[in-house]
Amino acid sequence: MEILRGVEANIIDKDGTIDLPEYYLKLLDIVWAGLHIPCFQPATRSINTKALLNALDNPYVDGIVHPGNPDFPIDEIAVIQAAVEKGKLLEINNSSFIVRRGSKTGCQEIARLISHYHALVALNSDAHMARDVGSSEKALGLAVESGISPRQIINSDLRLLKDFLKKRGKKRFLV
Repeated sequence: MEILRGVEANIIDKDGTIDLPEYYLKLLDIVWAGLHIPCFQPATRSINTKALLNALDNPYVDGIVHPGNPDFPIDEIAVIQAAVEKGKLLEINNSSFIVRRGSKTGCQEIARLISHYHALVALNSDAHMARDVGSSEKALGLAVESGISPRQIINSDLRLLKDFLKKRGKKRFLV
């Protein structure tokens, strides 16, 4: 087991600003960014998309969490294409099926597009309770059902993950 120093940061505005200063971002192995109430109020599809695209422009952000959240409608294709172009991750997590009512349809579309555009994805538990830590069977089932290749699932193999982090310039993985 290897423990990464990471964060799931909040996107706080349409400019994609995240709520953690650069000083800390430089110290982390992986930085996720996402739209969360009350840090960002659900807005139009255009504004939500702009916030995610701008967050993807942040050199410290490695990926976007729960892009299938129905509270924040987005242009899925634009976000996934931007993630691919910038070499960044998207996430599908089990908690989306438990705590975010209505997420299944959005997650299915995200997974289908991840497969189609050969995007990189992480499957996570995003546990909201201790008993759910490490539980990602629903996310994995969706990935398999959508035709996502094991080579696209960055956390399916430690070497894939380390190579990704090295490519992203994460200091701990450059040696």
